[in-house]
Amino acid sequence: MSFDIQQPVFSPDGEYLEDAAMQYRDVLIEGFAESAEGQELVRQGGTIGWADTLMELGMGYLEVTPATMKAEHMKEVLFELFPRKVSAEPGCGQEIVTELRAFWEFLQREYSLVNAEACLRVLTTATARRLEQAMQDPANFGLAKAFVMQGWASGFDMSTPEGMQAWADTYNAGLRINAPRPVEEVPRASSTTGRATRTATAARRKLAQRSRRINRKKR
Repeated sequence: MSFDIQQPVFSPDGEYLEDAAMQYRDVLIEGFAESAEGQELVRQGGTIGWADTLMELGMGYLEVTPATMKAEHMKEVLFELFPRKVSAEPGCGQEIVTELRAFWEFLQREYSLVNAEACLRVLTTATARRLEQAMQDPANFGLAKAFVMQGWASGFDMSTPEGMQAWADTYNAGLRINAPRPVEEVPRASSTTGRATRTATAARRKLAQRSRRINRKKR
């Protein structure tokens, strides 16, 4: 595979190169999907997509790529950023860890990354249990994730733009009915903010169809 995994996605002055980052992620995810590790994951009933989330959060918040990610970065993404930024249905903890193990095994074999072994050591059964608890604990939710999780709890399909918009309309209608004075409504589902905000690429949509939402607003 002729891909330079060491290439930067930031300029020398620290500017985030969004197009370069998206291309970097797309190449690795497509390679992972075609790899023995990715195909075995799918054969076992898994889907490919959480690895892209790992890269997106790592780049957007910690300024690391898989080539520069350390074990402490992995822990921060899993136990701080995932619980705060990523909305997912209960039971996702083991699914995330299983896919990320396959992803790092792919990176270790294909690119001989020296940091892969340390990152793999983070991805244990105990990690999956801890991640599951953290992902479902409302105390960890950011505002956008709390909004999405409340929509799911209210019976809306928050995995689709239509479901997001229906919940936003319902939520705002409730504010208008109950508020004694005008209030600022939540953003419509189509609004986007933050450095890392972007629509999913066509390749990613084909590779991963899952019920999850990420609040990508830079902290």
